Amino acid sequence: MQVDLQPLYQSWPKTMNIIINGRVEETVAAPSWEHKRRDMPIPITHYLKNSRNRVEFSWTNYDEPQMFHLGVFLCDSKSPETLANQVWQSGQVKEAEAEKRVLAIINNRTGNAAKSDDSDDDDVMCLEVTRRIKLLCPVTFMRIEVPCRGRACMHLQCYDLSGYLLVTRNTKAFNTRWKCPECHLYVRPDELVIDGFVQKILSGTEEEASVVELQPDASYRVVTEDELKEESKRAEKQRQLASGGQAGASSPEGDVKASQDGPAKKAFEVVEMCKTLPTESFIAERF
Repeated sequence: MQVDLQPLYQSWPKTMNIIINGRVEETVAAPSWEHKRRDMPIPITHYLKNSRNRVEFSWTNYDEPQMFHLGVFLCDSKSPETLANQVWQSGQVKEAEAEKRVLAIINNRTGNAAKSDDSDDDDVMCLEVTRRIKLLCPVTFMRIEVPCRGRACMHLQCYDLSGYLLVTRNTKAFNTRWKCPECHLYVRPDELVIDGFVQKILSGTEEEASVVELQPDASYRVVTEDELKEESKRAEKQRQLASGGQAGASSPEGDVKASQDGPAKKAFEVVEMCKTLPTESFIAERF
């Protein structure tokens, strides 16, 4: 771990060899300009004997020397099921307490919107969207079974407890583990809580429901599929306008009028390209 990085994260020196009982068992190669090196913890358990072991390290530093701390840890591996049980035992937030938090978040957002002098329909729609909770997990894209979030997270959205633990276990890059899929805060097992308010919503809605919208009093309504489709269309039109396109620029009426006025002019000119290209130019274009 390079000690002058902020925040601290897993990183190796330029190169390193791990020598166990006189043999080089693991090698960390120098980073290449072609791709970013992923610096992950290296398990060495399978190299050890059931007796005294000798573990040595040799490394090379960068041209501008950096200081690293190297650690060897004895780890107790826990299954996702064990971690989920721990969260159930110590991380439950009851419905009433979770509802108070939801009201505080909603009222804060409503107050901020009211202070804006240039509020318009788009601002109102944005406020409505931020009051929504998706019932599909952002990690597994399936309906949430046990809604969890980080204790310090400031958003309404939850994710599925088992899905979060399973995906984290399968994440090889050490520096991207235990990150909230919504706000990207580090949320480790002891910082996970089960949200009783979202639990109530899940138990009170049909399996087909995918989104609910919260009201100022923390009551909720299910957003229908027709509403979601209409909002998706409006968002697509806004994206087209923002990118300089015109919604509905091509229409059947326009095509008929163009055919009546005569053949349309060519929108572009075909230019014959060189059949051969120098190798140096090709390399320059690629790299």
